[in-house]
Amino acid sequence: MDEIGTPREYAGSAMTVGCIVGYMPSMFAYALYGSFIDNHPGLAGYNYVFYCMAAFLFAGFLCATVLARRIRRSKAAAA
Repeated sequence: MDEIGTPREYAGSAMTVGCIVGYMPSMFAYALYGSFIDNHPGLAGYNYVFYCMAAFLFAGFLCATVLARRIRRSKAAAA
């Protein structure tokens, strides 16, 4: 939390929100994937599962990239 400049009094809350967002796909992914497979028989259902996983991957990559750039900028400004 120190790297992104979160004040100490909000560090616990920020970690909680981060964990909720980070683990959210695990909460509903199995039901979503099961729905895809049940409603789209054959290979089509598995393709939808793959596309959904790819979307989660892209969202995670985007968040990590934005965070890394933000950390680099704050370190450059502090130096």
